Amino acid sequence: IGTIRSAITAAVNDKLNITLPGPFDHVMYLLEGCYVDCGWAAYAIGGGWVSVYQGNHYAAVGVQVHELGHNFGFAHSGGLDGQTYTDH
Repeated sequence: IGTIRSAITAAVNDKLNITLPGPFDHVMYLLEGCYVDCGWAAYAIGGGWVSVYQGNHYAAVGVQVHELGHNFGFAHSGGLDGQTYTDH
């Protein structure tokens, strides 16, 4: 999926004549469907400026906030059992 993200970034840079993130604090890439390893809704680069969503997952505010958290440098939290995602 990194290849797809890189291709999108290159196309946007060329089309807008900027180098992303350019003037933007955050950029969301929306993929129409699943292209590689379909077991995820979205992902973000920790401490970065980009998040990538597949299908209609971009429309879920909870998914957006989760990915922005990664962009802001937060990792996954865990429940009392120490496992990822078991706190909700």
